Amino acid sequence: MVGVDPEFAEVLKSLGAKNVTVCFNCGNCTAICPLSTNEHMFPRKIIRYIQLGLKEKALKAPEPWICHACGECSVTCPRQAFPSEIMNSARTYAFAEFSTPKFIGKLFCSPKFIPVLVAIPVILFAIFAGITGISIPEGEVVFSKFIHHSYIETLGLVIGLYVGIITISNAWKFWKALELKSKSFISDLIRAIILILKHARFKECETNIFRYYAHILTFYGFLLLGLAALGDVVYFDILGREELSLPIWDPVKIIGTVGGILLLIGIVWIIGKRLAEREKIGAPNYNDWFFMITLLIVAVTGITIEVSRFLNVASVAYPTYVIHLIAVFCLLTYAPYSKFVHLLYRGLVYIYLEAERRKN
Repeated sequence: MVGVDPEFAEVLKSLGAKNVTVCFNCGNCTAICPLSTNEHMFPRKIIRYIQLGLKEKALKAPEPWICHACGECSVTCPRQAFPSEIMNSARTYAFAEFSTPKFIGKLFCSPKFIPVLVAIPVILFAIFAGITGISIPEGEVVFSKFIHHSYIETLGLVIGLYVGIITISNAWKFWKALELKSKSFISDLIRAIILILKHARFKECETNIFRYYAHILTFYGFLLLGLAALGDVVYFDILGREELSLPIWDPVKIIGTVGGILLLIGIVWIIGKRLAEREKIGAPNYNDWFFMITLLIVAVTGITIEVSRFLNVASVAYPTYVIHLIAVFCLLTYAPYSKFVHLLYRGLVYIYLEAERRKN
């Protein structure tokens, strides 16, 4: 027996699908979507699930993750229902429902919880500062004299362990919901990773082709920053360096700088276009904004830190460093609950589609 939740549409409205009930199921969105197929037709099917209160069907459907939110359906919708917004809200609902624990996922469903999310790292830092008695050191700007790298590495390990456990739990629940096993998991996983690295499906959405380039910049900028962070760990723990005021020509510094610039260009491009085209394709929801603004803060503070260090402006470098650490904490610690995790769910759906292709 299929359960019906009459409040489901209202829940999705609160997550950004404001016009879900005005859709009269003409099917124009499905016909126009370059990613919709005979096997997986959307957005119309998902919209109908929502209107009928078929919460479980919407939650287990792969279609919201096949959608790449190009907005072509919203541009051509005769009712201005903004199907792209609706699909985005369905993904946000899934983030919360598959979260472990679920109540943390709910914090990303409403902007009223922003003070809580920001307060957590701020309070933790205040406690840390009180215990260690950190203060702004005199002389040349050296961040390890302000906060020793061992503290950051320890916190990174704790956060990494927590995020890893929670992410695996969320992924397992989502994979079970898809109800399809892959007989060639490694092969399907490799093909899914290649699709993600190439951003191939973004290219198929021609209406907003800018999203392909903007996402490529953001994605690879973030990967380069991750690689630079790994380089820092090598310097500290393998090469035994006590501080990391690297010269501008150092390979790790070059990788980090290029990554920061790419990330900044990409995220500014995405935010700018989303604001400029919100009347045509709909506005991002709260979860989108939290993720994008956090990325923007990470990029801006990261570049500001480097510039102020090279100019030796301690009054700017150290406070900005604190803001940067808080933003990175929000980005990484909240990754299993925020828009960040969409990369994982979409990757699992790519594996699902590969397994389905083999099955057929």
